[in-house]
Parts: sequence; structure tokens; C-alpha cells
Amino acid sequence: MTIEQFNVYIKKLEGCYINKIGRCADMLWINIVKNNDDFNQEYDLHVQCPWRIRSKGYIMIASYDMYIDATGEYIEKDEAQSVFDNYLSTINNENLIIHKIEVSNLGDIKILLGDDSIFETFTNTKSKSEESWRFIEEKIEEDNIHQVFPEDFNIY
Repeated sequence: MTIEQFNVYIKKLEGCYINKIGRCADMLWINIVKNNDDFNQEYDLHVQCPWRIRSKGYIMIASYDMYIDATGEYIEKDEAQSVFDNYLSTINNENLIIHKIEVSNLGDIKILLGDDSIFETFTNTKSKSEESWRFIEEKIEEDNIHQVFPEDFNIY
């Protein structure tokens, strides 16, 4: 699949809701649903490259915040509650709608959210063997769609 084809494909996420955001070690995951009453059609975005959420000219939270505690000290993975973990309780209660989503030719993802914030990823390697992110469409009655960047895209 090309980036252009994928951008057409993911347009279906516009108008969907971010159900929940979390992490598994240092991997960010975002669960997306069509609406808050129907969980039969879900999408997941797993991010393993740098990312941030910004709003009104400020960075609200970013990938490095998984390694910083409330005092600003560096922590090892899962050693203590991080700034990111504390932020989750706020953002997971916001019922955010996706207004626009697109992927650049470099594989950077940009999602415009209903509260005027922006989620962005930054591909930080040229290597085709290092995964930056993956998109999974979970279908109940059909085969799931699973796209890994850069592995499944015709780039470089």
C-alpha cells in the first residue's frame, strides 16, 4: 500500500472517537471507535516513534514524558508514576473526536482533534526494519487490517 492509498483508507477515522489512550512499556497505544455506544468496529494505533500532543502553541504531553516523574526526575520504565501516566486520567475522560487525520510521505501522522489539540508522530529512522507505528482495524466478521510503517509501505 502506498501512503496516498493509506491516507484515503484512514479518512474513515474522521468523525470517530478516541476511546482510550495508554501505554505498554514505552509504546503508546490509542484505541479509536466509531461512536461511544458501538465497540464492534475498533481501530488501534500503536506508536513506537517520538510523538506529542500540542494545543494552542504548547506541548501538552510527549513521548519523553513517559520517563519523567512529577518532580521532573528521570525514571526507568514502569519504575514510578510518570508525567504521562498522570496525564492519562485527564485525556481519557475527554471523549475526543477526530476531525482530520493524515500521514506524510515520511510516515509522520497528524491527527486534528475536537478540542483543537493536535497529535503528531515523528518518524526518526530510515531503517525499514525499525517499526515506527502500526494501524490495526479490528473487524468482527472479516479479516483484520494490519499496516506497519515503514514495512508495509512502498517508500525509500
